[in-house]
Amino acid sequence: HILSVAGAHWQPNWAGALPGVGSLRWDSAYYREVAVRVHQIATMTYDSFMPLPALYRWWVRTEVEGLLAAGVDRSTDLMIGLSVSRA
Repeated sequence: HILSVAGAHWQPNWAGALPGVGSLRWDSAYYREVAVRVHQIATMTYDSFMPLPALYRWWVRTEVEGLLAAGVDRSTDLMIGLSVSRA
């Protein structure tokens, strides 16, 4: 059996201390904790609400770099959901 979860957006560890942000997103430590309990994590980067293509590209790059640097166990598949729509 394979256990998969949909992960929240990644946030830098320092961002959780910002007013109004709190734990709305998962930081690196939380991603690592989830990863030791599941086989796959899928994060949905298309829910970014970025109004411009350049901002969306920056958003995805930041998410992917952050997730890779988070130190998620290599035995856990990390999947990145990307938008391919033109809307």
